[in-house]
Amino acid sequence: MMINTAIIPVAGKGTRLLPFTKEIPKEMMPLYFREGMMPIVQIIFEQLYNCGIRNFIFIVGMGKRAIEDHFTPDSQYIKVLKKEKRKNIVESMEIFYKKISKSQIAWINQSEPKGFGDAVLHAESYIKNNKFIVHAGDACIMGKESKNIIKRILEKFENNKVDGIVATMKIKDKSSLKQYGIVTLNSEQIINVVEKPKNPKSDIAIMPIYAFTPKIFSSLKKIKPGVGNEIQLTDGIQNLIKNKNIILNCSTKKDKRFDVGTPKLYFESLKESFWLDTKH
Repeated sequence: MMINTAIIPVAGKGTRLLPFTKEIPKEMMPLYFREGMMPIVQIIFEQLYNCGIRNFIFIVGMGKRAIEDHFTPDSQYIKVLKKEKRKNIVESMEIFYKKISKSQIAWINQSEPKGFGDAVLHAESYIKNNKFIVHAGDACIMGKESKNIIKRILEKFENNKVDGIVATMKIKDKSSLKQYGIVTLNSEQIINVVEKPKNPKSDIAIMPIYAFTPKIFSSLKKIKPGVGNEIQLTDGIQNLIKNKNIILNCSTKKDKRFDVGTPKLYFESLKESFWLDTKH
């Protein structure tokens, strides 16, 4: 069965973007897309939808109501925009709303910020025995390739007997490697992952897009809190590897990363998205 479900964790506090994120979720930070400004979480949703995903599980927390509101179609607002003859914006929003109407969207509350892995665990009862994709709500990958990273992950997952696929990217700035989950490879197979290591063993970093079988849930339940005293998804993946499960790499060599996690990353992403949107 093809994967048709995505977990999108959006419960993080966004403390590195304060005071802006005191009232507005970082996932609502806009990038240039379709000749306008679009929240990054909407770009992620539409990318997933265009790859065949129809079931969306958002893991939310306190202060994330703006995301739920954004994913609630507002026909009255469309009427106002039509009267103002805002044709481009109307067309873009109608595309978004049509995709929402054809999707099943669930909202699950993560009452305490216990980590990315804990957020994924919250969706276990919805996933049951199905394969699924996990996509962070504050970072995405876009580029010039005919098949985007999500499509490549899904195809690789369906064509191989594995329990996980992880998107990765080579990081040029070696001083920033300690900020990422770092992988060690043997050809396409991931043989080791470490969350924010003090002494990185490679320059290949995890990008927060994954595909899993339900085995990841039992793995996450067995691990102890890691970096930041949180349940780290990276540690759950390492536990799978330790128990002889196959996890493959999916490289993003020709793609661009867009991340709103820090002011610097957001500024760079805003510039890159303008270039990408206006040139392609």
